[in-house]
Amino acid sequence: FIDVATGSLGQGIGIAVGMAYTGKYFDKASYRVFVVLGDGESAEGSVWEALSFASFYKLDNFVAILDCNRLGQSDPTQLQHEIKVYQDRALSFGCHVVVVDGHDVQALAQAFYEAQTSSNNKPTFIVAKTYKGRGLTDVIEDKDNWHGKPLTGELGERVLTHLQSQLRGDGSTKTTRATAVDDCKPIVQQEIKLSSPPQYKLGDMVATRRAYGTALTKIADTCNRVIALDGDTKNSTFSIELMKKYPNRYVECFIAEQNL
Repeated sequence: FIDVATGSLGQGIGIAVGMAYTGKYFDKASYRVFVVLGDGESAEGSVWEALSFASFYKLDNFVAILDCNRLGQSDPTQLQHEIKVYQDRALSFGCHVVVVDGHDVQALAQAFYEAQTSSNNKPTFIVAKTYKGRGLTDVIEDKDNWHGKPLTGELGERVLTHLQSQLRGDGSTKTTRATAVDDCKPIVQQEIKLSSPPQYKLGDMVATRRAYGTALTKIADTCNRVIALDGDTKNSTFSIELMKKYPNRYVECFIAEQNL
């Protein structure tokens, strides 16, 4: 597991895409990465930068689920329930897109199956149309100004009763699931250190960025988990030195600095 701070909206998808890239190209494992997005969050440019990256690198092991519930924190979202717009945007970024009723568990299960079997080297973007407070139409369903507010007292009891009424089955129905495959190779801990001491002489004029590129390559010599990411500035930051020596451990993120 990786601990990350995602308090600012729009950051989670970039982290998830990075995990998917690692899974496909570094770990070369069969695990898949899923991320849930709010529709209000999709106003963040970093969301679309991440999708562009996922599409360019053919991350078919990545699935984004957009919870399109129409309402933001203080107002309706920009697009509200304009599902077709979300669909077209995701398609334009090179995603395999599936539109579902987000309250239909069977439809969601089918969408996840389709993501695994029919994405054709594309990331999958699932647009799930939902309603906040679904089932309590006269109180909170699809009503504004309930974001983050606790449901207390009689209303809270009513909500709990409603949710419990949705639970079905006596446990006699057995479901089957595929056995999880753990084909990720164990990571061998390596000391991260310079492969050789600096060769600078007292009085040498060396640009900080060149020293960075040299040091980065030297620590990559000693640890195969050291990689370089750059935003189309590798010939300025000198991360190009690592790219030349270890091309499979260099990731070009292009000028998408929020995602990078």
